[in-house]
Amino acid sequence: MLIDWPRPDARVLVVRLGAMGDILRTLPAVVQLKRRYPESRFAWALDAGWHPLLESQPEIDRCLPLPRKKMKGARLLPEASAYLREVGAYKADIALDFHGNLRSGLVTRASRAPIRLGYDGHQQKEGNRWFTTVRVPSGTRRTPRMERNLDLVAACGAAREIPRDIDLALSAAGRERAAEWIEQFTGGAPYALLSPGVSAAQAYKKPPQPLFEAAVR
Repeated sequence: MLIDWPRPDARVLVVRLGAMGDILRTLPAVVQLKRRYPESRFAWALDAGWHPLLESQPEIDRCLPLPRKKMKGARLLPEASAYLREVGAYKADIALDFHGNLRSGLVTRASRAPIRLGYDGHQQKEGNRWFTTVRVPSGTRRTPRMERNLDLVAACGAAREIPRDIDLALSAAGRERAAEWIEQFTGGAPYALLSPGVSAAQAYKKPPQPLFEAAVR
């Protein structure tokens, strides 16, 4: 499957709302797409809490942070409506929904992009497929997420491989804070950083503690 790119300077909307690890696993695919169409401009819709991850990323021209914490009670509808209007005002030519659920589908549809790429099969849920115009096969359930992400951009003509020279761009303030934190905990000695990761709600995804202990040893 290969779609026709709208135009060289197309406005692209990337939809991957969260979480941190999934956003980072989506970035290589987006970098490949940017390299394929360097004149195109890229906006990324994501939960506001993860905005600092991408605000300095050179491939991303704009972030559209979703204010989830404000979307409670009486503020839910006003905040959601305002956000969807902001997404629509971006006037995307093409949207790519890497997330594949109801929330991301609503954001993708609100973009009013003529071409809206998403997944078919198990990678989409909650009726997400009804918000997309082109659907890429999801692969098997054991297909790594990064490979699925690459499948989506490959449908646009981008290389289906992880770029080896990719880096996560941090702001100067972020680098300074990280350096202070590392110095505080290591005293300048060599170190390795292990991240057991995931939220309390998804703690079942954590590898077992003995596995990390073995890695440390």
